[in-house]
Amino acid sequence: RPSGFATGRPLVSWSQPTGKALIEVDPATHRLIWHSATSGQTEDISFLDRTDLAVYHPAGKAIVAVGVDENGQYGIWLASNRGENRMLITSIDDPSTPATDLSFSADGSSLYFVHGFLHQLGLFDLKLYEIGVADRSEAAITASTVESVFAITTGPCDTTGSILVYPLGPTRDLRTDPVSPFDDTQTIRPVGWLAGGRLVISASHDGCDGAADVWTWTADTGVFQQIGSGWDAVSVRIARGPFVDLPDKIEQAAPG
Repeated sequence: RPSGFATGRPLVSWSQPTGKALIEVDPATHRLIWHSATSGQTEDISFLDRTDLAVYHPAGKAIVAVGVDENGQYGIWLASNRGENRMLITSIDDPSTPATDLSFSADGSSLYFVHGFLHQLGLFDLKLYEIGVADRSEAAITASTVESVFAITTGPCDTTGSILVYPLGPTRDLRTDPVSPFDDTQTIRPVGWLAGGRLVISASHDGCDGAADVWTWTADTGVFQQIGSGWDAVSVRIARGPFVDLPDKIEQAAPG
């Protein structure tokens, strides 16, 4: 079924937890648009003067967005799933250093994002943790919706970049893994997580946008398995695991 939107990831994302709708940041107007997944119904639910990126909280009652309000304040914002009761949860002083790659943990208690490098924001106590490495070009955060595990890309989007997996004990680098099937002619990207700690990976000989071979990597066994070849596009959608709702009131913005 066509999504109704012209753009692809990362500007379009599913509603949560059931995927009955989609939201998109219009690349021309930077408005946040809600679109029914089963009809042509749309609605402008913008709560910022300029929205750069937005995702649903797993409980589906709130949306987190990166953008600028009418007073020029740039940061990460929280609002209801219809764009009401907006509040700033992380301020960013310099809009020339954007926050990107919003992704929630499986239970909805943490928000991951890249601002220079990878951060984790604990939403229940608003503690901000720096868990990445500066100047490593971290991107494409891909969090499991059923388990407390996520993957990111590191380095440029070319044959030198890799995939790191957190937090399964020591961080795993899937390009340098002893049994990795990926050679130095392939660009590898995380696609999504299946149940059982299985990460879906695309491996392309034509950069980030070319046709790709598709693999799974299983966390507990370390086994790589090819499941497709020459696919133009692939996405993962599975039932979300248990999650908690946001607190009724968040007292103050996190330091940023």
